[in-house]
Amino acid sequence: MSNKNYESLIKIDPLTITWFPTVALMLTKACGLRCDFCCEPDGDIEPTPLSEFKKIIDNLWNYGTKRLCLAGGDPLYYEDLRELTCYSKQKGFYNLLLTADGNRLLDRIDELKESINGIRFSVQGLGVNHDNFVKSKGSFLSIEKSINLLLKSNVDIMVSSVVTRNNFDEIFKIAEWSKKINAQKFYLYGLLYSGKGKEYIKKNSRPSNEEFHGLVDRLKSLYANTTLSIKYYDYTSNAECILIYGNGEVIAAPHFDSPNYRLTIGNILKDEKDIIWRNFSSDITNLKGYKLHLNNAI
Repeated sequence: MSNKNYESLIKIDPLTITWFPTVALMLTKACGLRCDFCCEPDGDIEPTPLSEFKKIIDNLWNYGTKRLCLAGGDPLYYEDLRELTCYSKQKGFYNLLLTADGNRLLDRIDELKESINGIRFSVQGLGVNHDNFVKSKGSFLSIEKSINLLLKSNVDIMVSSVVTRNNFDEIFKIAEWSKKINAQKFYLYGLLYSGKGKEYIKKNSRPSNEEFHGLVDRLKSLYANTTLSIKYYDYTSNAECILIYGNGEVIAAPHFDSPNYRLTIGNILKDEKDIIWRNFSSDITNLKGYKLHLNNAI
């Protein structure tokens, strides 16, 4: 499925749909990086057998999902990642891998490049600045090496950055680097309050909505006539992301009325599609947040 065909399928009014065209499949909590603002809540989970993820993938496809954002932790730490991506690609999904771990990716790129449609590299700075953010020496150089390998294949390249007080001024440099490596999209993420995010925000503060959207607008203006598209998740609205874990749990995030900023809306292995959708759509703020996701981030 090409990017163009995929986007035409999900550019629809979410007020008329009855399921999520795009979800994040949370493959593992394992990760080799130690980002101070990691939004994933603490705690280990048992590795999910590939057979269980296949059941989830089958249900998602039958319900109408078109894109899987393969996330974690870091999805590269899921042992059966190649088998999973081959299975989901054969079903017809657009497989989007989300990672910040260049060293891990460089080790696995050859086995994955045929079953991945796109990779979104999380880059928090250039060179050693990125390595310091993720606390992994050589990660940025490995990302660049991986990209050089991907340019010879049919894998879409995207870049994302979490906008913080510590890297705010470097975002423009990351955007220019993204254009230089022929990335199609550059995503800006707001800080999330879940996981380590709450303490990080308390210590460092969070760029204001005006600052964040001013940055987005300036970048959109700068790259309006280029091949680099500027996208964003500001994470100030409910349900900008739908997360699905290996146990089948379906979560809307962020959700600002929930103590942990996450709202469980059902279980895809146990609940019918209509039940999950009703749990989600009964809160109009969820629909509004998901609409922002579709309009701003796809």
